[in-house]
Amino acid sequence: MSLKSFDEFCAKIVNNDPLEQQKEIFDERQQVIRTQITVEAFKVFTVCVCLNILIMEAGPQWCESYVATTALFLGIAYIYWLIRNAVKGSLFGVKGTLPLETQAAALLAEGILFSFTTLINNKTTEPLENFFVHDKMLSEEFVLMIFFVMCIAAAVTIFSLAFNYRKKEKSDKK
Repeated sequence: MSLKSFDEFCAKIVNNDPLEQQKEIFDERQQVIRTQITVEAFKVFTVCVCLNILIMEAGPQWCESYVATTALFLGIAYIYWLIRNAVKGSLFGVKGTLPLETQAAALLAEGILFSFTTLINNKTTEPLENFFVHDKMLSEEFVLMIFFVMCIAAAVTIFSLAFNYRKKEKSDKK
């Protein structure tokens, strides 16, 4: 095998790598828009968390846990990011939907599994006693359950948007 054919062989292996082909490829416009929306979503998350800490420290504490409320605001920021990218056309790359669908599958599994574990690990003797409100505050389990439902909703949204994207892509090719 000559050095040139070996180089071609190596290039073929590298270029035809299935993992390499699954990467999302964005054009410049999509990268700029996606970066701007990511910064916006991070700002929304940061402002919500800071206001929550201020309110819960200086005013009435409305939830049992800071972690649960932070997770809730993370879910809100992610759904904001998802909607804005879908509207602007920068949700899916030029080359496909697989990476975001993989993320959606993980979100769906997380939402379903942790919802059940939250219900099963309820600390009280009664199944739903103090599930919604505990000591005049929203319970940690209830707020986390809202977050897990948001994860499931985001995953279903991604799957439906990916299905529509692939359907549109097929009709454009014909």
